[in-house]
Amino acid sequence: MERAAVEAKLRQVEETRALVAKEEARMAAVGKKVLQAVPADKQWWEADVGQLGEAELPEFNRALLKLRDNVKRHADKLRSDAPPTPLPLQLKAGVI
Repeated sequence: MERAAVEAKLRQVEETRALVAKEEARMAAVGKKVLQAVPADKQWWEADVGQLGEAELPEFNRALLKLRDNVKRHADKLRSDAPPTPLPLQLKAGVI
């Protein structure tokens, strides 16, 4: 590679590092704001969305969707790993 090409790549790497650092700082600020909106003795997903700003709401929504997907995946795995429910219990529970 030519020296100019190498220098251009190095500039791109530095610019990318700066963008990553900026995004990490932004996400840390969003996380802090979400945690400030959580009532005492509650979980982060119970944050008061009325206290979140325009910048925090999309990230909070993404985090909730990711949590939902993880919980669903875990529940599906638990169901698939569980032994089948005996027929009399299914009848009693109204499943059948």
